[in-house]
Parts: sequence; structure tokens; C-alpha cells
Amino acid sequence: MSRFEMNEMDVSVVLHLVDHCIETEARRALKARQARLLEDAMPEDEDMLAGEMEMLQDFLTSWDFRALRAADPDLAGGRDLRVRVFRRKEGLVDFEKLAP
Repeated sequence: MSRFEMNEMDVSVVLHLVDHCIETEARRALKARQARLLEDAMPEDEDMLAGEMEMLQDFLTSWDFRALRAADPDLAGGRDLRVRVFRRKEGLVDFEKLAP
């Protein structure tokens, strides 16, 4: 299973926080998608990748990650935790912890 799982039902990205905090994993997920676009000039899932990249960029610029990690130590990484990042109907980017 890859570190960055895709949910094809909607634009969302699942981050696995076992090695890094939520912010670092979101940055890694964004970079992985950027690299994929650079490697393959016309990937079949280009629209999905673009949507995920836009959502991850919005996530990284709209949350106070220091405050998140302080409020919830699970988000600091080092735990076997998955977090789904998604865009709400109102357009805001949010996240939720997933059950193990």
C-alpha cells in the first residue's frame, strides 16, 4: 500500500502519519503529485491530480499546523494514524482522523 492513498469517490487524500506530522505528510503528498505530473506529460488522471494538488496547497496555506499539533498530539506523527484531507461543500479544506 502506498503512503498516499487516493479516494476516487471525491477529491480527497489519505495521509499516513506513522513517520511524520500532518504538515510534512501533506507537503510530501503534494510533491509526489507534482513529480508525477512532471514525469508523465499527459497522465490519465491529470484532472484528479490537479484537484488533489490544489486541495493540498489550500490545506497547507489555510491551517495553523503548530496549533494543530499542540492541540492534538496524534497529528505530530509517530503513530499509526491515517488522516483524510478533503474539501467541504462550502469550499473549505478540512481533515478527519480515520478509524484504524
